[in-house]
Amino acid sequence: MTAADAAQPHIHTPDGSCCTPTKFAHLHQHTQYSLLDGAAKLKDLLKWAKQVTPEGQTPALAMTDHGNMHGAVHFYNYATAMEVKPIIGYE
Repeated sequence: MTAADAAQPHIHTPDGSCCTPTKFAHLHQHTQYSLLDGAAKLKDLLKWAKQVTPEGQTPALAMTDHGNMHGAVHFYNYATAMEVKPIIGYE
């Protein structure tokens, strides 16, 4: 859909084929290592990041767990093996 199309009302199809969703990856993710706050598994997050990254761009994902860096090495190793740019943070 272009900017000109956005101004025109249209009927959404049940399968969503009328509107292409914008692809992106969050840069603020809590993982299973974020105690009492996150439940997402690293490999699942990395697969998701690859799926939602626009074609032609390098997938990237930030891990920003609460209060620890226990998963940083696993995250880095998994991400580089899956060709996702790892961004390591701390909250």
